[in-house]
Amino acid sequence: MIDINEFRRNQSLFPRAELEKYNGQYVAWSPDGTRVLAAHANPARVDDMVSEAGYDPAEILVSLVAVPEEIAWSGWSVPEDVYPS
Repeated sequence: MIDINEFRRNQSLFPRAELEKYNGQYVAWSPDGTRVLAAHANPARVDDMVSEAGYDPAEILVSLVAVPEEIAWSGWSVPEDVYPS
C-alpha cells in the first residue's frame, strides 16, 4: 500500500532536470515516489515494463509528464529562465 503523503512529498522533491527527460511520456513511479520505474509514450508499454520489473501495475502510480516551457500568471507569459525552479 502506498503512503500517499510520503509519495507526494518525495515526488515533489524529484529534480526538475531529471523529470524533463520524460516530457511527453507516461511515468511509473516507485511506491515511495523517489524514482521512476519505467517511462514510455505508450501507457500500455509502461504497464508491461512495470510487470517486467516485478511490480503489480495496479499498485503503481503512473502519471503523464508535461513540463511547461513557460510559466503564466494572469495571462502574462514569463519565460522560464527569468524565474527558474
